[in-house]
Amino acid sequence: MGVRRVTLNLTAVVLASLTAAGCSPTFESGFASIDPQERTVAIVDAASAGDQDAIPHLISLLDSDDPAERMLADQSLRQLTGQDFGYHFYDPDWRRAKAARAWSEWWQSQAGQSSSASTSTTPIVHPPSADNTGSSPTP
Repeated sequence: MGVRRVTLNLTAVVLASLTAAGCSPTFESGFASIDPQERTVAIVDAASAGDQDAIPHLISLLDSDDPAERMLADQSLRQLTGQDFGYHFYDPDWRRAKAARAWSEWWQSQAGQSSSASTSTTPIVHPPSADNTGSSPTP
């Protein structure tokens, strides 16, 4: 118990010293931040701005441990792309992984199409498949 108390006291002294010296810890903002609030702000900002470049980041956040991040990432992806691959933030891991894989595969297929097409900010939208499995239709 003595070692733990010394460690806690030492940590408090170091943090207080750093803060007093103007060295308060800063977090990287955006999708790569370790701060969940910063990631949430990045998700909302991307959807509000219609930021197509954020799509790969949003797809990766479908695998987040934070259900709120997963929910916002899914909503933002649907808003930005018009796509819906049956992802639900509350589903079991295996079902979320299957839908996230469908998102990833769809995005990879769009990367090939966009390199041959002219640059545009309009999202590429495909109608949902007739079988309602959430899989993308074949081109």
